[in-house]
Amino acid sequence: MRPTVNLIKKELRELLTPTTLIPMALIVVMFISLGSMINMAVDEATSGQLERIGLLNADDTTTVVVDYSAVAIDEISNIYGADYASSVIPFDASLYGDDQGIMNEMKDKGLSVLLVITPTYSENINNELRGVISIYYHQSDLKGLINSSESTANALILAINAATSNEILSGIPGAPDFSFISAPAKNVNFLILNGTVHEGYAPSQMESALSTQNMFVSIMIMMVIVMIGSILISSMGSEKENKTLETLLTLPVNRTAVVGGKIIGSAIVGLIFGAVYLVGLYLGMGRTMGAGSGNILGELGVSLTIVDWAIVGVFLFMAILAALGICMILGAFAKNYKAAQTLIMPIMIMAMVPMFINMFSSFDALPPVLQGVMFALPFSHPMMVMGNLIFGNMTMILAGFVYLLLFCLVTLYVTVRLYKSDILLTGFIKKDKGSGRSLPWKRSKEN
Repeated sequence: MRPTVNLIKKELRELLTPTTLIPMALIVVMFISLGSMINMAVDEATSGQLERIGLLNADDTTTVVVDYSAVAIDEISNIYGADYASSVIPFDASLYGDDQGIMNEMKDKGLSVLLVITPTYSENINNELRGVISIYYHQSDLKGLINSSESTANALILAINAATSNEILSGIPGAPDFSFISAPAKNVNFLILNGTVHEGYAPSQMESALSTQNMFVSIMIMMVIVMIGSILISSMGSEKENKTLETLLTLPVNRTAVVGGKIIGSAIVGLIFGAVYLVGLYLGMGRTMGAGSGNILGELGVSLTIVDWAIVGVFLFMAILAALGICMILGAFAKNYKAAQTLIMPIMIMAMVPMFINMFSSFDALPPVLQGVMFALPFSHPMMVMGNLIFGNMTMILAGFVYLLLFCLVTLYVTVRLYKSDILLTGFIKKDKGSGRSLPWKRSKEN
């Protein structure tokens, strides 16, 4: 037991170095910085200047159909709250037709959208012709890609249309209110989930919350697996290049203890990385990815409990062990540090494929062939376990656990056999003299 503990300490010292800790810290800082920038953009898009909208009323008809300013103010208040009622900025009617003057005024007032009621709007309506409302968008940078000005303008157009229609109907004896004519029926959503009916919820609400968690966990798992795999393979390549692995294998220590020390030490480092990345993602991106989802899962009674999170942690640990087993097998064939760098590619592919599938689709939505591929990839199971826990799919959870357990045991068995062979010392596989067959698991006489 003592040799294994010493080997674990050795592995931790070799893996937890400034070379590995500095990139990890930089990634966490990147998460937090990126999240802060996105949060600032979201705050700007939902408050202050971007809600302000200009209104130029050039309707010079004697009898106007509606009070456009009042309609716009009411709609702004309905969308953003009463505090934004002053966000409708009036423009002088004399600017109508003066594009340069309108552009300068919008720039001076810091507005990105202006609604212009044309002079003949009410006259056309009174003559049963369609009125025209012009919309000016002042695009000075890329903020238009993330702000809500266009959607706000469209909402105001709908409000003015509704108010105008209601005013027209009011002049028709016996005509009902426009709000009833435009929407005589209303819908009430009922979401059936795990045998329970929830009133007032739609699938899109739950999908938004689930996609947030899927993205959150999938990215974290992929990064942990790739990072720890890269470190372990590089470490093995460096040990071979510096001949330290040969020294270790010639010591009177059981090869199984060597393998166990390396895997356990690397698994501890992987869990540390996972915890740090999880905190970094939560601090930096948690608010952004959770925007709009609220506590939907909690309200539906399907949020993850402490036991569920423990199950997720077990799956993550087993996925790390599987990754380490693969890396140690691949690392056995690395001749030096440089050659070891290219061997991380299979791990990256095996981690990224399920990550993208889990982020943009689901296991049940895949065709049978892709389902088989997804199930065969060991790193897909910790990414899918959260959704399976929420929907109570215990069969899939148990099947994934058994598969991961078998995968870890097989990779561990192959790793031990490789370490008991001569390939790590000689660079080639020892052959059985009797049959001439390659036996990578054949233990040398020296061991």
